[in-house]
Amino acid sequence: MKPSEQRILLKYFNVYAGTRIERWKSIENQVIRLKNGIRGIVRIHKNKNRIFLSVKPHSRLSQTQMHRKVGNFFRDFEGVALPVKEMQKWIAIEAMNPDVKARYSLPNLTESDIQLVSRWGQPMRGNFDVQSVIENRDKNWELGRLLSARSAEKVAISFYRNYDKEVKDISITQTDVKVSSEWRLYDLDVDGLPVDVKNSREAQKSKNRYSEYCIPQFKRDRANQEVAIAGVFSPYLWPFDILEPTEYTRDSKVLFLGETTRTKLGKLRKEFTSLVKFQCEKPELDAFLPPWVFEYPDYVYADRNKALDDFRDFSRITNSTRNPFENGLVPVAMASGTNLAMVLNHDASDQWERTFLEQLVNRIQRFGLSLPFVFLTVLAHFLDMAASSKADSNFDPNGYRRFLFWEETDKPLGIYDPLKTIDALITALNTLWTAENGLIREFQVFKLKSFNILQGKSDPNDSLWTTLIAYCGGHLKSDGSACGKNPLVLGESKLCDYRRLICPECGYCCPSCRSGIDG
Repeated sequence: MKPSEQRILLKYFNVYAGTRIERWKSIENQVIRLKNGIRGIVRIHKNKNRIFLSVKPHSRLSQTQMHRKVGNFFRDFEGVALPVKEMQKWIAIEAMNPDVKARYSLPNLTESDIQLVSRWGQPMRGNFDVQSVIENRDKNWELGRLLSARSAEKVAISFYRNYDKEVKDISITQTDVKVSSEWRLYDLDVDGLPVDVKNSREAQKSKNRYSEYCIPQFKRDRANQEVAIAGVFSPYLWPFDILEPTEYTRDSKVLFLGETTRTKLGKLRKEFTSLVKFQCEKPELDAFLPPWVFEYPDYVYADRNKALDDFRDFSRITNSTRNPFENGLVPVAMASGTNLAMVLNHDASDQWERTFLEQLVNRIQRFGLSLPFVFLTVLAHFLDMAASSKADSNFDPNGYRRFLFWEETDKPLGIYDPLKTIDALITALNTLWTAENGLIREFQVFKLKSFNILQGKSDPNDSLWTTLIAYCGGHLKSDGSACGKNPLVLGESKLCDYRRLICPECGYCCPSCRSGIDG
């Protein structure tokens, strides 16, 4: 039976029975009212491979008389068999493929938006003539950044309204005759909660990566509520393309990445205290926010969470398939909180796999399904393996994938990861692990500087850290735009005299190094 056929049967049953067939436990032995007031008792029978649903008439009428009154209901549902394998897959697909409305077309900028951007640009530029910018195909970098930032705010408004949130545009009040001061603290009011929008534009060499990094400014509003930071990822467009987009540029989607707060980042630092380090006490002074720290609000995942509940209920009354990895049941089982013993034979797993699963499941139980916690769990486990003198000989960083992904690599454990940051991390870790002469195994101490640069030391007393994974902070010589190649990984990129990675695209490594862009 195909998943589409199952869906039709389930909906058909709901119409007649007035209950949810997915909640298997709750409907078994229940008396349900059918059409014309006739009652029946739901029965569930199962064996290794199938679940059988039936409705036993709860009436003095004969079976023949019952059929006459309710049409084809009993003929359709007397002994309907749902194959376990297909049913598991159907629910897993629902759970692992959340429909997140995160991508938006480039918004139209109104006259009020132009006035706002002009105000932002003073005194550098002052008011600008829109038509002149379009006709002269203006390539002013700063103006493009400001126009993109206002577009990002409008995309954030669209995102929240798509989820039926009441949104007040606080940023635009800067153009009012009587200007209030709220805009200094946040850009949007979302159902009474303050939100500050931070925009980053794509890099020319890595379209899925930042070229301009969003620097957080963690604030509180006048009611002492914490201001959430909303991340938006925009295409790199010149001012004339933003002001009068062509059919091509309008199709360049702007991506809402999610939200974070200082409190959430603090939880990450506390959980991974030996790994995530900052140069100063105030993280916003030396950190930018990489895309994997942003999360979508829980209301975005309402349908996914319902499907995960269904999977957990379903798993309690049926035997599992013998090939959980082949059928993708391990990621959905972890995401749903299902006992892994029901889908995975731990005796057949390597020690590193068991350790990783224990760490990941523990954090899911404590912090929920969270992209940054999954990201750092993978990274921290890998570094433990790299530093261990007794690392499992079967360890392979690519092995993380079968625990995290169902089919799509942008949805680890049913979490929408639009820039595929976890998949990119695993690729980078595999590069480190397979580099010549087992280079990564030389390092014993690690730190993730400001959430975005992985460094290591082979000797804790060494005065210099060696950069293992980073991003390019240099610029392309041709037009001065940011290079932004990401990631740079030791094993693919060489080290400069200061043990910083040299970008293979533009040659940049660090400001003070003679092997840098001019080398």
